[in-house]
Amino acid sequence: MKLNMKGLVFSMALLLITIPIEAQLSNNNSIINLQRNEIQESIKLKKALKKLHNVYQNNQFQNLKNLKSPGDTLFSIMHIGDSHVQGDYFSGEIRIQLQSVFGNAGRGILFPYALAKSFGPKGVSVKQTGIWTGLKTMSGSLSEPIGISGYCATTHSPYSKIQVSLTEKFREENSLGVFSTPEFQKIKVWHSIDNQSFKPQLDSEWRLIDSFSHQDGWGFSTYESSSVEQGFTLNLSRTVGIQNHFVFYGFEILPVHQKGVVYHHLGVVGAQFTHLINKAPHTIAQIGQIKPDILIFSFGTNEAYNGKLDTAVYTPAIMNFIDEIIKVSPNTAIIFTTAPDTRSNNRIPPLQVKVNNQLRRIAMDKNLTLYDLNEAMGGWGSLYTWYQNKLTLSDKLHFNKVGYALQGQLFTLSLLHAYNRVNNFDQVNLDSLNFKVSQGMDMLSMYRSNVPQEENNTSDTVAKVDSVHTPIVIVPRHREGEVIHVVKHGETLYRIALNYHVSVAAIAKKNKLNMRKKLKYGSRLKIPDALH
Repeated sequence: MKLNMKGLVFSMALLLITIPIEAQLSNNNSIINLQRNEIQESIKLKKALKKLHNVYQNNQFQNLKNLKSPGDTLFSIMHIGDSHVQGDYFSGEIRIQLQSVFGNAGRGILFPYALAKSFGPKGVSVKQTGIWTGLKTMSGSLSEPIGISGYCATTHSPYSKIQVSLTEKFREENSLGVFSTPEFQKIKVWHSIDNQSFKPQLDSEWRLIDSFSHQDGWGFSTYESSSVEQGFTLNLSRTVGIQNHFVFYGFEILPVHQKGVVYHHLGVVGAQFTHLINKAPHTIAQIGQIKPDILIFSFGTNEAYNGKLDTAVYTPAIMNFIDEIIKVSPNTAIIFTTAPDTRSNNRIPPLQVKVNNQLRRIAMDKNLTLYDLNEAMGGWGSLYTWYQNKLTLSDKLHFNKVGYALQGQLFTLSLLHAYNRVNNFDQVNLDSLNFKVSQGMDMLSMYRSNVPQEENNTSDTVAKVDSVHTPIVIVPRHREGEVIHVVKHGETLYRIALNYHVSVAAIAKKNKLNMRKKLKYGSRLKIPDALH
């Protein structure tokens, strides 16, 4: 396989958008649409996707024994966010899709949320002996510092234990029909390491092969077993009299031959971006230790319902946090996802527009990549269509497994399109993923005619606010003058808006249309700028 290094333009880009459904079809019109909506990746994302290419090369020979492939063989992705990430359906679909192509190097750091009276990860069973106190970034007061997982469990007794086992539910089938197994031989335990911390000790079948300690009092211990295991028991021991506590941050299952993509998913139910910043002081150093190739932040849903949110404080806090990450991990490509459209208890979140606009502003200021999940869903008001098509839970705040999977497929499809542009001589075949996304979006193609009037007002407001407050991020156009769209049979405003990455309200306003009425075949629509 040959890596094409010519013709790459390392220009700044701030918007990672899904390729429209029409652009996935093999005809001349779709080629035009694809060109019109082509994006430019940020410099760091380009470099990360180049490294991912090396993983792809090496993975082609993963079944050959004793092969020592040159170049990078491990690609690390870290996905941090709120309940949408903790549940791991959204992030899990991205992980499965990417590992199907590039190889499965593990799920990264896992925390048994039951220790903090929460749910997940799927397929991880935990039993505790002694008194353990679960903490998370949402806790009112913290007796111990927290790190990137957003959770920890503490004890003050050397006789306390944690027994972790993996069940059949831990098994995942990727798109190649290959299962990841709940059996393993290597694990890494993340825990406190300081003069007053108890020493971790696993069962006799495990032997310590490596350890790391950070000056801030945390670290990890790596263990290996001569046989295949399905779990482990974390025991503690007091080696000196002053030891009086232990903090457990989570564990990693490490494939014996770790090649491909390792995907950390780290979410906290109810969390906002500032909870991570203010209540997880080990986060920066732990990101610096892992140095992920891609770091994805999925926050904004809870902020959107926080009427007391002060963006004058919120935005600078995130910017400073990003600056600190860049210092410790300068080569990491950072992607923000916007908050999806939600209606918790049928409420329109009052800050939904402002929060996503702040994420766009931060992305522009810090030269990051923004994936507009909200627009990928269909824009503001699309939640009702997703709900009608049984892709959300009854709370209209969370999505079900199928809904999250579609969101994950949309994200992965966009990322892999970017990958193919950067590595244009070694293309990943996206036919299967294109088909899945097309099937899912076809269910949503009919824009609901009975959307509440308040929703229409909200969409108009979004269009006005976006045009004024969103930083200028222009998707390259390849036509001069105004773009005209001729309505085809069965087309809806929703489908057309999705194609051109504009809001339904913006097209309706531009053409003085009633959004409740069907479009007339053959009519010509003026398409407004993507920011309006």
